[in-house]
Amino acid sequence: ERTQQLEELGFVWDLHTAVKWGNNLGRLVRYKEGQGDCLVRKNYETEGGVKLGTWVSKQRTEYSKGALSVERTQQLEELGFVWDAFTAEWGENLGRLVRYKEGHGDCLVPYRYEMEGGAQLGKWVSRQRVAFSKGALSKERTQHLEELNFAWSPNKTK
Repeated sequence: ERTQQLEELGFVWDLHTAVKWGNNLGRLVRYKEGQGDCLVRKNYETEGGVKLGTWVSKQRTEYSKGALSVERTQQLEELGFVWDAFTAEWGENLGRLVRYKEGHGDCLVPYRYEMEGGAQLGKWVSRQRVAFSKGALSKERTQHLEELNFAWSPNKTK
């Protein structure tokens, strides 16, 4: 009963973990200020060597298990945190492809082509073609790409 009362008051049982979480949230805030989003790559480390990408991934895992507290969930959501990074990243890459097409007139992105910031658009385009050929690309994603006159077999268009 006392434990429950203390928890209802927001008592922190593990101060070290709470401070570490708060420090990482601060790092995520700084990342967002610099990058414009919270889509931290899993292998990203801060200049100080903190594995922020691993921490972000852990928050998504905890959230999906229902193990992330309401307070922490709210703090992340207020920051614009994206729970489904895979879907968000696909949308980001689609936007990059749109910009590429605007500049080049087509979606024939060379395999090794990188955008500013290191986004490997060529590899992403290649993965979409492979997924499509295996029947693993959703109808919705296929439609988005076809609206751009995406070439599923680029060698045949040359």
